[in-house]
Amino acid sequence: MAEALSDALVGYLTLQARARMYEVYSEHLLYDVIARVAHGRHWHMECEVPLRRWRGIRTGDFPRIDFVLRKNRTARSAVLLEVKYSATPFGKTVDVSTDVKKLRTALRRYGTTSTALLLVAGARQRDAGEVLPFAMKNLPAFSTEKALYDVSFPARHTCFGATVWRIPRSG
Repeated sequence: MAEALSDALVGYLTLQARARMYEVYSEHLLYDVIARVAHGRHWHMECEVPLRRWRGIRTGDFPRIDFVLRKNRTARSAVLLEVKYSATPFGKTVDVSTDVKKLRTALRRYGTTSTALLLVAGARQRDAGEVLPFAMKNLPAFSTEKALYDVSFPARHTCFGATVWRIPRSG
């Protein structure tokens, strides 16, 4: 699923850039692509699932997991997916500390057979023709060594990429 989602998102972002739609990009623009890929693969999906036992929240809305995906509606195990959009590749780091915390909280709720994935998609910087990885902030040390899946498409004027990391329960 990680590969299919990443490939689709990079293609979609490249298409939107050709249509000069990059000024309206946001994380939520990616949701339609994720929903279509999950649906096409016959996965049951829930979007913006609230985390009701989030520590430190006293008032207001609960934090939410972007997607909870299951092979079917009654499956016990789930793929918990947090999505992050990186708007600009130049000198900006993507802070994922809240996303990692939400995923770890959700893993406790969804059981030991569930998997937590963090997907970062967006613009990538090129240096001498080489596509550079996203500049990440607060990604647990174990994850920086090897991503679960990484793809980029360096077109003539743009370069978009997507990287997926598996987030363990602790670390």
